[in-house]
Amino acid sequence: MKIAGIIGLVAFVASVIFASPSLAAVTFLCAESKEKIASFDQNATCAKCFDVRQTRDAVVEAFKRANVAQKCGSLVIAKLSGNISYSDAEVISIIEPLAANKMLFYVELSSNGGYVTPAMEIGDLLFKAAATVRITGNCYSACVIVAAGAVFRTYERDGQIGIHRMSDAMMPSSTANTAASLQAYFEQQYGLLEQYFEKYGVNRTFVDAMKSVPNARIRQLSIAELVQYGMGYENVAYRDIAQVRITRKCGSEAASVYSDGADYVAQCFDGPNFGESSCSTDAVSRTWTNMTRMRQRCF
Repeated sequence: MKIAGIIGLVAFVASVIFASPSLAAVTFLCAESKEKIASFDQNATCAKCFDVRQTRDAVVEAFKRANVAQKCGSLVIAKLSGNISYSDAEVISIIEPLAANKMLFYVELSSNGGYVTPAMEIGDLLFKAAATVRITGNCYSACVIVAAGAVFRTYERDGQIGIHRMSDAMMPSSTANTAASLQAYFEQQYGLLEQYFEKYGVNRTFVDAMKSVPNARIRQLSIAELVQYGMGYENVAYRDIAQVRITRKCGSEAASVYSDGADYVAQCFDGPNFGESSCSTDAVSRTWTNMTRMRQRCF
């Protein structure tokens, strides 16, 4: 992997519907030059409202036409903004095969919400691609679900993450209009969310916190609260995988070095001391660079 790509990543680091009126947009950029690769804004409101194969083919063709590997090197930015839709999951799926070929992705998130099902699909894709997420604006409702799947998450300030109950706005019309049917529907959806969050090390009480806020309101969370819920800088489920892979290929000593570095970076990003002498930008950058190199070498 090119050193420039690592430095670029270091610089980045230094549905039931959740209401959002704006259209979805996914834009891919070269990380270093910021040159645009492609942008997509289909905003599909259901799984059958768009041509899946046509969407996938369009994304693949855009990356081929842009000659991404040569133009962007090993680091690509994906910007996801607006209402999270079903088509977004298909667009973002391009990162999985590219990540398998050692390309690194980081995702900039700014969304007031969207559909839960594609949000979980996108989160799963981010985890498989070992993608880092940076919250650049507000990240409310379904956007939080996307962020949960990232292997590393960075926040710029308190209050960027907001949660509330699911809305019935996109409930299937086939659901009977009885208290029992409606309750069963929501219980099923919340159960799926609990399973999703749990596999990424997020505390089950996070869903309880969502359920306690009326869907017409938003509860904004501090970074300290996010850490308590397991939504801090590091996805602990990814740490488990990294430790095993590094140990098997590079030995237990290398895995221990990686773990110590991960602890240090997480402490700096999740705590109040980032930028101070104990967590200076240079020190965090060096540690992050070493961790990135180790994953590239030992995975």
